[in-house]
Amino acid sequence: MLQSQQIRLSLIESMAQRKIPNYVYWTSAIIFLQYFLYIAASLRLIRHYREIAGNKFSDQSRHNISWLSSTIIFFTVCMVLAVLNGFIGLTPLAQYYYLLLTLIVPGVFIFIIRVLLKALRKPEIFALLEEDRGSQGSETSQSGSRYLGSPLKEDDKKRILDQLVGYMKNKKPYLEPELTLDQLAAGLSLKPKILSQVINESLHQNFFDFINRYRIEDARKLLTNPADKKITVLEVLYEVGFNSKSSFNTLFKKHTGLTPSEFKRKHLS
Repeated sequence: MLQSQQIRLSLIESMAQRKIPNYVYWTSAIIFLQYFLYIAASLRLIRHYREIAGNKFSDQSRHNISWLSSTIIFFTVCMVLAVLNGFIGLTPLAQYYYLLLTLIVPGVFIFIIRVLLKALRKPEIFALLEEDRGSQGSETSQSGSRYLGSPLKEDDKKRILDQLVGYMKNKKPYLEPELTLDQLAAGLSLKPKILSQVINESLHQNFFDFINRYRIEDARKLLTNPADKKITVLEVLYEVGFNSKSSFNTLFKKHTGLTPSEFKRKHLS
């Protein structure tokens, strides 16, 4: 903008004809490289979030962030198209460069309005990651093992596991749809970190799988031999602690190989 009008017009004409200095292409290449490195780091962070949430929450909705994965995939597709479009600008098909660019830009804008605002409405996602970072210093060593150096001995683990199993059988805390690790640990008068370690190392499960196995087992009993033969699948899922039909169907089929409706028909017949 500091140049004369003649030079500015010349620059605009060069851009329109795709006569751009080589350093601009190298700069673009570095921008694309930075973006794809960022995407790789983002997907790694999403995977890490799901691991954290699986050890803290029993409710599927608390760690279902498929919308965020979809957002990242969408922008990655846009960037790939942008890369291809850049190459098109260097070929005889250069006349289509601005057409494709015109389609990409409003598409991204609409997607931001519809999807990314959802992230702003879910600040607890980022709070959970920050909470985990704050606790990792005391739990994780250089070897990468989360519980390496823990003072918990095998006898202690067995004692806590017996206590946990008895509590689950007698109190049935899993019937609470939004049960968290902290709440269960409070019921057992244990530190959440200790309870998480016992579940992870002694049962080789995370908190989410541990709680939902009890729920699925109760659902199987209700569907196999119900007091009310007319009980519906929807009534069963609410009774055993689920608050989402889709997550109930998914987990039930994962554990039994059948959908709840198929399981009910098979056993009632």
